[in-house]
Amino acid sequence: MNLNFEDLSLWQLFLIFLKLGCTSFGGPIAHLGYFREEFVGRRQWLSDAHYADMVALCQFLPGPASSQVGLMIGLEAKGKLGACVAWAGFTLPSVVFLMAAALGLSLFNGAALIGVIHALKIVATIVVAHALRGMLPKLCPDLPRIGIMLLSVMAVFAFQGIFTQMGVICVAACLGQFLKNEPVNKSLIKTNTTISNGEYWLCIYLVCLIGFPLLSAFSSFVWLDVISTFFSTGALVFGGGHVVLPLLQSGVVEPGWMSNDTFLAGYGLTQAVPGPLFTLSAFLGVMLDVQNTGQIAGVLGGIICVCALFLPSLLLVFGIMPYWSKCRELPWVYRSLKGVNAAVAGLLLAAFITPVVQQSILSPYDVGWVLLGYYLLSVHKLPAWLIILGAIGLGVWI
Repeated sequence: MNLNFEDLSLWQLFLIFLKLGCTSFGGPIAHLGYFREEFVGRRQWLSDAHYADMVALCQFLPGPASSQVGLMIGLEAKGKLGACVAWAGFTLPSVVFLMAAALGLSLFNGAALIGVIHALKIVATIVVAHALRGMLPKLCPDLPRIGIMLLSVMAVFAFQGIFTQMGVICVAACLGQFLKNEPVNKSLIKTNTTISNGEYWLCIYLVCLIGFPLLSAFSSFVWLDVISTFFSTGALVFGGGHVVLPLLQSGVVEPGWMSNDTFLAGYGLTQAVPGPLFTLSAFLGVMLDVQNTGQIAGVLGGIICVCALFLPSLLLVFGIMPYWSKCRELPWVYRSLKGVNAAVAGLLLAAFITPVVQQSILSPYDVGWVLLGYYLLSVHKLPAWLIILGAIGLGVWI
């Protein structure tokens, strides 16, 4: 089925994704459901097979899967500019909200701020626990992958730092080669992007991945460190969504750019908004204190961090789509990804134990609030944003 986007303007494309950005609650899996309903079901611009190919490709890429699918749809509709417009529409609502929330958080008085931050840390505990419950059976369905997951947890606790997590992912990709072979879907994805054009964007990706850390190492300009941290995280996080938590936490807390309490408060707030979880970078960018003077970076910092975290996804989508029809048929690529996914589960479990639980559960009452919130979220399917609002109210009141 061929796409029929000829009569669609960039403004119309932006409005379609803006609506999705305002209404797509529930995390990356839910986002993919919203996209399918909009573009396969309601508008019939994509076939199910074509859409499934897009989703499959994103499972092989680091970064936020739902945002990458949106980029691909925009790319098919209106080329590279269409991809940028689709991304802007989908991410704008949550970026604006989180920037405003970060600025507003600094206006609370001391006692109220402490209560609100603690309440949001409890919400973060609830949401990560809920995510783990859904992810572990899917990413670790057999004993070998459970073993990779447990080894990943032990490695994170034994060797601290952002490079440990990257090393775990690389080792897991190698261990994936020993996993059982499974048949790979060899249906092809159509694209208008040429091979040479793909090579160009991949070269930019590699130059940025290597160049930003080198520049930050030889420069005293602290914002190069920030850009390098966020770009590297966006380029190396497999699984997207909640998995970004441990890498960003070590990236912004260990240098002293913000407290871990502030980081977890932002992570909790991110659960209240629709759109991709990577927009946590908007909150973090606003709250960064890169000079350690007590002065936050503000809106400009938020914009820089959002762009740095999402840029790898943009470059990879532009660069890899032409190669997808060949690469996805390679069994070794598929096996490596299974190992990486098991390691991703281990990274999230380690992040759940510390810092999330360790720094959020301070009393038996906190355990009770976590159990209540988890019950409402998992059994009664209460939306996360409603739990967030209740937690903020309790934080101010108590």
